Amino acid sequence: MKLRIISILILISFLLSSCIKSFDYKASYEAGSYDLVIEHANEELSQKLNQDAIYYQFMSHFKLGYIDDSLPSARLYVACYNSVQDQRLRDALRILLFYSNDAEKCFAGHIMKKYYTLSEAEMNAYFTALMRTEDYQEADIIYAESKVALSNKARCMMLINGKASSELIVSELRDLDEAYDEDFDSILTQAINVLNERGEGSMLLNLAIKHYNSSKDALALAIGDIYFYENDYSLARSYWSNAYKSYPEEVKLRLTYL
Repeated sequence: MKLRIISILILISFLLSSCIKSFDYKASYEAGSYDLVIEHANEELSQKLNQDAIYYQFMSHFKLGYIDDSLPSARLYVACYNSVQDQRLRDALRILLFYSNDAEKCFAGHIMKKYYTLSEAEMNAYFTALMRTEDYQEADIIYAESKVALSNKARCMMLINGKASSELIVSELRDLDEAYDEDFDSILTQAINVLNERGEGSMLLNLAIKHYNSSKDALALAIGDIYFYENDYSLARSYWSNAYKSYPEEVKLRLTYL
């Protein structure tokens, strides 16, 4: 009797396993049945590892906007990868690069750099993570490689987002100014904000004045900030006032510091 019960349990287990195994993750994922994919993947992965289940699980979570839920599966997929570097591995690494903590971003960026050609966005994210974790040696390598891989504009944004040294940011901005770019004012304003955080905004004052006119309220706000950090409150007030039409609340807040 006991043997018969055990045999029946084994048969049931086999049948359940067969049902799970027969699930077509790819077809369900491509049909947009993400919840169904996650449900089957959770069931199967509670019993055994299956790279299809892991991959489509984190991709389905990602498609549904559940980024935090996609991270554990992406980590597991990367941990299970073999010598074959394909698009699936890159998808997992990209999720870690853009959405995990800085240490994991550095790890993912390192693997991606080894096996793939980094896109502009990937290089930007990797460089920023390296700067935050103070891995300046690798960051210098990425910056050197960006000279070939990225446009001057893209390099400027990479340095600004990564909060690189003020000298590097100023140098790239001057090169971009010479080449001229329609987004230059916006990039310059972002750079001023970064340098102002360090009390070094004056390094960009001449460039900002060169490009300023009365229609550029965002730039007026940034220039006023430079003068404020330089303790020239009269000029700070003047430029902030010029930006009042577009940024009334920001100007009111700044004036409370005078």
